[in-house]
Amino acid sequence: MTQLPDDVEFEHLNAGQARELKDIVEDIYRRSYADAVASGELFDTPEQFMARFDAYTDPARSTGFELVVSRVRGNAIGQAWGWPLTPTTAWWDGLHLDSGDTDDFTAETGTRTFALSEIMVCQEHTGHGLAHALHDELLRKGLSDCRWI
Repeated sequence: MTQLPDDVEFEHLNAGQARELKDIVEDIYRRSYADAVASGELFDTPEQFMARFDAYTDPARSTGFELVVSRVRGNAIGQAWGWPLTPTTAWWDGLHLDSGDTDDFTAETGTRTFALSEIMVCQEHTGHGLAHALHDELLRKGLSDCRWI
């Protein structure tokens, strides 16, 4: 792995702001998952990916969605996003623990657990520590008190 570029910049966006950058989000997806897109699998099509993105950033959802876009010399080259789990989340539905109280384990407050949903780096920029930097940048925004899943 080579070093992270010195000129990498990070941009933080909420759900509304993220929706305004849909073209960039899709472009990063296409350049990060070119092999998956080429597979022809329905789940991996850009259309299906963007339908999921639209659901994650839907204004009717709870607040807390966070997108971080990384750029080098103004060019978007990576992204990561997630959101805090709300008290009414279905995230844990069907979970069976080997030991311990499932209700205690799955009790969400809206600040306890942050679900990192996506992290991706355009293929031509992999191997430079950018995914790790995106992860850390998402944490830096005050989500470090959350339990990450």
